[in-house]
Amino acid sequence: MSYNKGVSKSAFSGAVSRDFGSLRRPLGVDRKSLPVKTQLGRCVAAFSAAILVGVILSPSPAFATTETGAVQDTVTRVAGADRFATSAAIAAGFSAGVPVAYVANGYSFPDALSAAPVAADANAPILLVAPGDIPGAIRDQLTRLQPQRIVVLGGDAAVSPTVASALKSYTAGSVTRVAGADRFATSAAIAAGFSAGVPVAYVANGYSFPDALSAAPVAADANAPILLVAPGDIPGAIRAQLTRLQPQRIVVLGGEAAVSPAVAAALDAYTTGSVTRVAGADRFATSAAIAGGFAVGVPVAYVANGYSFPDALSAAPVAADANAPILLVAPGDIPGAIRAQLSRIQPERIVVLGGEAAVSPAVATALGSLTKSGIAAQAERDAAAAAAAAAAAAARGTISQQNALRSATSYLNVLPFSRSGLIHQLEFENFSNQDATWGVDRANVDWNEQAAKSAKNYLEFSSFSRSGLIHQLEFEGFSTAQAEYGVNQTGL
Repeated sequence: MSYNKGVSKSAFSGAVSRDFGSLRRPLGVDRKSLPVKTQLGRCVAAFSAAILVGVILSPSPAFATTETGAVQDTVTRVAGADRFATSAAIAAGFSAGVPVAYVANGYSFPDALSAAPVAADANAPILLVAPGDIPGAIRDQLTRLQPQRIVVLGGDAAVSPTVASALKSYTAGSVTRVAGADRFATSAAIAAGFSAGVPVAYVANGYSFPDALSAAPVAADANAPILLVAPGDIPGAIRAQLTRLQPQRIVVLGGEAAVSPAVAAALDAYTTGSVTRVAGADRFATSAAIAGGFAVGVPVAYVANGYSFPDALSAAPVAADANAPILLVAPGDIPGAIRAQLSRIQPERIVVLGGEAAVSPAVATALGSLTKSGIAAQAERDAAAAAAAAAAAAARGTISQQNALRSATSYLNVLPFSRSGLIHQLEFENFSNQDATWGVDRANVDWNEQAAKSAKNYLEFSSFSRSGLIHQLEFEGFSTAQAEYGVNQTGL
């Protein structure tokens, strides 16, 4: 699977709006009025550099409980005391004066999920709030950010009118709301900001967050909306939006339990291109499958708890701008599919999203071995271990080599031999030259002493001149030096 990186972002030019009675509520931002990628481009670079040394942009005292530091050289963690403080810590990577800030319910995922591609395109953070309150860490971050305007995602039940009103004190611009009658209508309202003819539309289960969460950076990079459906039905608001969008193709996220075959088949009526599915055996395998579209050697990968959505929600715009995947793990384990995908893409570094309850220290440490440098280091260790094992195996020898050693030792207990003579004797017993040589060389023999024993044996049965005995020993395979040593030991 490959993602379209060549699509112009001009489709997002102009105000993105939605009618609410007679009220027009702008959602997008005119990118022509902004230097391309300057706001988030600079802030992501600063954010990346800062977290590597354990600090994000000199956080204010309100961030005293924020944990933003290095787990090891290539793995960092961005976290706060709770989901709101983590959201604020992630938003610290954005420069003050952002064109827009998106605010969503931190206890419910659908609204922010659909908005992730829009927020990424607008170089804007997603900040999480409680339905009836703006947590202190978020207040402090909004004070620092000074967004030019604020967009509230979801209806009054998701973010109360009181909260929306309070947000006005954090911007010199407008505070608007994008919402529908339910999560599906809100998803459709957000997608209204995309021009007709989008290259692709992503469709996910509106009652379950993992699939769409992993796809948020991919959708943002492709200038594509994320539309939420029921497992067995395409809600009317989504049908209407798909009819308007006319996507060139549709990608269904998740397995058949998440989005039924009937829904996938019905989606075919809304595109002239293909309807494909990206899925795995579970949420982790689906996350890995989605990350399969990223090239090897990405500069960074974001890792979040696959059973809890808030941490990754706020990071979606940052991951999208960095062209980085969001991969899901269990709190205490890295699922096999995720290990395999990280081993394939070999990110230069990994950012863990959320505290130690969300992603354990053990998991964070283990992730270090799945970065580019970690994989290289492990390859070196594996090679060294393999070499050591090979050396140990060579030292032990094969069964045939061990038999040759025993046979050589038995011969030497009875008669003296030269090295070559003993090898020939073992070959005569049908040992190969390799096995015979291995056995003889490991017999721990002093060949000079073998020459001396052989010389004494000859003199017990016959008379020799000195030179004649030396020649006889050389005939047996002893070297001249060994033969002379042996003869010298006899006093001849």
